Amino acid sequence: KAPLTLGHEFAGEIVEVGAGVTNVKVGDRVTVEPILAKDGLKGKYNLDKNLGFVGLAADGGFTSYCVVDGELCHKLPDSIDYEQGALTEPAAVALYAVRQSKLKAGAVFGCGPIGLLTIEALRAAGATTIYAIELSPERQEKARELGAVVIDPSKVNVVEHIKAETDGGVNVSFEVTGVAPVLK
Repeated sequence: KAPLTLGHEFAGEIVEVGAGVTNVKVGDRVTVEPILAKDGLKGKYNLDKNLGFVGLAADGGFTSYCVVDGELCHKLPDSIDYEQGALTEPAAVALYAVRQSKLKAGAVFGCGPIGLLTIEALRAAGATTIYAIELSPERQEKARELGAVVIDPSKVNVVEHIKAETDGGVNVSFEVTGVAPVLK
């Protein structure tokens, strides 16, 4: 509930630790796993009826100081800066989605940060053809730079176009916009 400070993709420096926290210490540079699973379903957060996120259910990364459970803090190597550390969570989302698909090709609906990271994860997994469905010209260009075949949904029927290009369709698609018409 408001007032609340947003920010669930962030990294920072530990300035204080609570009793019993042993995995991090003051001065450590960390990235944050922003999951708040009150029922403690470690690894199966999506099943927690009280699921929340730092930055959405508790003050997040845009605050000067943020309180996070020690187990949700992960040390950053010296070679990773804070900006890269903040990308850990969205990159993990993209990588996990590609790993779960067990496929190396498909369509990515939406080329925002997680969509672009999904394209990179697919490419790293060995995909040769990746279709990127996106309205924004700037995001289309970035998807092209990453090697995707861009489809503008305002110009063609995406489903018919992909079916024609692939002799029937792709085996997996990634909806990363969170927009109901795209999912439909």
